[in-house]
Amino acid sequence: MGVCRQCPRNTNPSWTATVVQHSSVAAERVSVVRGALGLGKWLLRMDRVERDTAVARLKICAACEHRRAVIRGIVATCGMCGCALRAKVASENEHCPVGKW
Repeated sequence: MGVCRQCPRNTNPSWTATVVQHSSVAAERVSVVRGALGLGKWLLRMDRVERDTAVARLKICAACEHRRAVIRGIVATCGMCGCALRAKVASENEHCPVGKW
């Protein structure tokens, strides 16, 4: 029987569900921070690609099944990494998490 490191007193046989739950919360937090950093770089105009490259990437993201619309369709994010798409596609150091660009 295992114990979740985050819940040291948890000796429940379903401890794996607890670990998975903690892992998904941690991944979500990392995703939010990563998205904020990407947005900050975009606002500061750091690491920008050519406009044509950004437009081509954005078209690929627009058709992607992982795209999520947030704030009534005004802001779109990547469902895999949480980055704001307009910022992500414009950054030279970013890549698609599923390898589409």
